[in-house]
Amino acid sequence: MMRKTGVALIVGCLSLLGSLACANADQTEADIMAPLIDVPALAADEQAGTEQIRSADHLGKVVLVDFWASWCRPCREALPAYVQLREDIGAEQFEVIAVNVDRRPRDGLDFLEKHPVTYPVASDPEGDLARQFGVVAMPMSFLLDRQGRIRHRFEGYNNKHLPKLTAAVQALVQEERP
Repeated sequence: MMRKTGVALIVGCLSLLGSLACANADQTEADIMAPLIDVPALAADEQAGTEQIRSADHLGKVVLVDFWASWCRPCREALPAYVQLREDIGAEQFEVIAVNVDRRPRDGLDFLEKHPVTYPVASDPEGDLARQFGVVAMPMSFLLDRQGRIRHRFEGYNNKHLPKLTAAVQALVQEERP
């Protein structure tokens, strides 16, 4: 019985981007290229599809890709914290790309009208990009280095995560540019 359970666990993990999805929360990753981001910006229905959020537009910067939903309390706490982190580090060095996974994009827009952010927000209502990244929790964030490699991932959020995330961002910003 144990052997079957172990095999099922291994197969499940392999189906979610290999070791990326099976890694512990806040784990350092090693040279895993992030999936390319090329998805629509979160926008009202009449504007949907007119602007794309692309990871290629941010190469050369450290990037936090944050998957969130309006119904997720920790997600709602993380968004304003990331606004402050981006201001503290500087947008010329560090960018946040928020990826809203609400099935109804209007829910994400309603939240952002009350709590605006200063960084790009993408829309992934079908969860395609979330599956490519191996998202297994809400919120879940991936910290990319300047070359687009996933260097850290963070499952969940509370204010205790912020010092560790800040230190990781600062370390990547200090790394030599390629």
